Parts: sequence; structure tokens; C-alpha cells
Amino acid sequence: MKLEIKKGVLFNTLGLINKDKKSLLYIIIIDVIFFAALFLLGQVFNAISYSIGAQQLFKALFIAASYYLSLLFIYSFFKYMVLHFIKSSFKKTSISFGRLAKFYLLNIVVFVILFLVFFLLSLLAASIKEGIAPYISLLILLIYSVFGYAFANISQVLFYEGKNMGKSLLLGMKSLAKIKHYYGVYLAIIAAFAVIYSLFTVFGNLLKVTLFQDYNSLLKYGDVYTIIFVHAVGIIFYLVIVFNRYYFYNIVKENLLK
Repeated sequence: MKLEIKKGVLFNTLGLINKDKKSLLYIIIIDVIFFAALFLLGQVFNAISYSIGAQQLFKALFIAASYYLSLLFIYSFFKYMVLHFIKSSFKKTSISFGRLAKFYLLNIVVFVILFLVFFLLSLLAASIKEGIAPYISLLILLIYSVFGYAFANISQVLFYEGKNMGKSLLLGMKSLAKIKHYYGVYLAIIAAFAVIYSLFTVFGNLLKVTLFQDYNSLLKYGDVYTIIFVHAVGIIFYLVIVFNRYYFYNIVKENLLK
């Protein structure tokens, strides 16, 4: 695989993000509101679920279906706005929600496809001998995650760029065979893991010879370390997700819309 360091999509994407910081700020604000909406949705459906008896199976299934459909709608609404601001980084444009309903339907279809694929792969994993089952299952999950992540994002960008739902799904599937077009997505994820490992290996070893020299110190400061670790990991992976959104949009414009 040939990586074009100077003129490749990877560095073009970094330049694009750096050029339009205003759109990046809007995307971060949208994400904050998105997480708040998810929290409120969870609170509402938790309150509703408490009123359902153990024997009310159909009602429970209806509530579960309503929850996931609501979750997908919230995701679709905010992802639609994110795609708008990413597109504005290439060329300033006004937002229109005229295709939001179809975008929501696209995400439902993508979810169903990915669920069915996961179900079939789970059946395959269940048929493997016990000795190697955990390793094969992990490999299957890794491959599924790699291609599922790309399929969903590429299909969404294609749809937002004007393709119909069928064309978006078809091109999204075909693009999976061309992993060289979106290698930067996984380089960013690998880099994130490397940064996290390096940061907390150094940080952890430093704490061992300073604060955590005895058990009482561990009890006193361990929770603080855990909180710092969790939030740092979350921030690092959020930055990767933001980069990948721009990257997917860039590769679609470079390779699938010309």
C-alpha cells in the first residue's frame, strides 16, 4: 500500500480541519448537545420501563423498539448537522432538512444490515471449537468493526452528497474492498491507542514512585487517577472520531464522487 505523505488525503484532512476552526467548534457544540439528548432519552425510557410489568412482553418489546428508533432519530438528526458543517469546510452552504427523513431511513437500513451481519457472524463464531473460539471471535469482531464503521460513514456521506439511498448503500458496500482509500481512519485509531498506552505507562510508572508508594496512598488517590484516565481516554478517542468524520467525507469526495 502506497501512502502519499505530502499530498494524501490524510494530511489534506488535517489541513481542512485547521483551516475551518469555526465549523469544528460548531461540531463540538453539536456533539455536546447530542450527548445531553441521549442522557435525557435514557432517563425518559428508564422511567417508562419501570411501569412495565414482567409479564407485559409485547409492551416491553414495543418500548424497546421505540427506544432504538428514537435513539436512531436523535443520532440521525445530529449527524445530519455534523455532515453539513463538514461539507461547509469544503464549500460554504446553507443547511436544509429536506432529506432528513430519508437520512433517518438510511440509518435504520444500515443498522438492520449491520445487525444481521453481526448475527450471522455470531452463529459462525458459535460453531468454532472451544480452544480457539475466543481468538477467532475477537478476530471476527475486529473485522466486523473495521468494515461496519467504514460502511456506515461512507454511506452517510454519499447520501448527504445527493445520492439516493440505494446508491449510497451500494457504493458504501463496494468501497469496503478499497481499504487503501480510508487507511488513515485506522492509522488515527492505532495512534490513539499508542498515545494512551504511552501516556499512562509513563504516568502510571511515575505515580508508583511518587503517590502510590503504599496501599493507603493508592486508596486515597486511586479514584482520582481513574477519573483522569477515563476522561483522558474519552477526549483522545473523541478527537479521533472528529478527525475520522472529516476523513471519510474527504475520501468520498476524492474517490467516489468524481
